Amino acid sequence: MRKNISSRKGFSLVEVVIAIGIVAMLLTTFMAVFGPAQKSINKALGAAEANRLVHTLENEMAILRPEETDYTTSFDKAFQWISGSHDKGKAILVYQYQAIPDKENNDGTLEAAGIAVINGTQNIPGVDYITQTVARRIDASTLSDELLPGVVQGRVYAVRMTQLYKKVGSNGLELLKNGEELKPGIVNSSDDTNVLGNSVEYDDGYITLQVEFFPLNNNLHAYVVGSGTGSWSFDKLGSPVATQNIAVRR
Repeated sequence: MRKNISSRKGFSLVEVVIAIGIVAMLLTTFMAVFGPAQKSINKALGAAEANRLVHTLENEMAILRPEETDYTTSFDKAFQWISGSHDKGKAILVYQYQAIPDKENNDGTLEAAGIAVINGTQNIPGVDYITQTVARRIDASTLSDELLPGVVQGRVYAVRMTQLYKKVGSNGLELLKNGEELKPGIVNSSDDTNVLGNSVEYDDGYITLQVEFFPLNNNLHAYVVGSGTGSWSFDKLGSPVATQNIAVRR
């Protein structure tokens, strides 16, 4: 009589369960070791981006450019930027764009590189065009060239600035919530008191403020400067991705 011998194929249910358990244990160990490291990397990248935004804004508010004839001094410029930053029509934007290293706009910033320059087969990134970070008011004439597809790089951030007001009899600072957000005050250094006035007063004055950065949902010119239904506003942007306290000194 001929015996039928059946060969065993595959794994039993017990073997499969054991294998799944081993894989789960290895994954858990991997996440425990590398998870915190990955979080630290992400945090470092976030901090670097936030510092870039803050430094760009601080540097711009300390400069009075040749074409900025609406301001008397750089301090006056900072004062007006802060006072108007809650108004979308006067909002401050921070973003990056591709620029031509040896060509300048009338205000001294680098001229935006056209698509032909960026896509030119003989042109070299970092030589023929470079990435420039700027802070501008939303009504700047250069926005239309800098916010073109392929020219603008990454996110465009809207900036909201609110004065930090010193409470009488206290060493602490708090957000100005008494309806004066659009009219920043100046702290008089000589007696350390708050004053509400214009930027030409108090030669030794400074303004302390909270700066919030909100990424816009679109980086194209038509959306950034647009109005009407579907356009952005601060109350639609949710929570800021970065917040920092800074001071502007005369």
